[in-house]
Amino acid sequence: MECMDLLKINLTKVTSEGTNLSFDLHDDFFQHLEQEEIKAGNIHLDLSVREAAGETFIFKFSIRGTVIVECDRCLDDLALDVDVEETIKVRYDDESDSSADDIKFISKNTTTYDASWDVYEIVELALPFQRTHAIEDCNEDMLNHICYDDTEEDEID
Repeated sequence: MECMDLLKINLTKVTSEGTNLSFDLHDDFFQHLEQEEIKAGNIHLDLSVREAAGETFIFKFSIRGTVIVECDRCLDDLALDVDVEETIKVRYDDESDSSADDIKFISKNTTTYDASWDVYEIVELALPFQRTHAIEDCNEDMLNHICYDDTEEDEID
């Protein structure tokens, strides 16, 4: 479970000048998360964290690499490239303002912030909605089971 501790950021050590961190996350990172979409992957994460005004922290994520998901058509593994940058604001506030969609609220007594789920969500949202191989690269046996050949039905009539 060491890979999950990598992205626990000690907020008491973050300054307004910022902290720059780099991580290489592999299959075990995705397998330890409670999710079923991304089966594996190798990504490089550059993370910049700085303290801003009003007990707010700015997290800047730059993620590049490849993840493995299931092909929507044949269900075989499909490798997809990821290249995404995202910024997330985290703020101390025991009473979160639900209208602030661009800010994540944490309790004032929190000293560490786990950015693992943020990384997963950023990667997941960067993937295409439809995830398929080119038709010629899909598992032929599976395609034979799901593809309907209407020429056979025409011959029966």
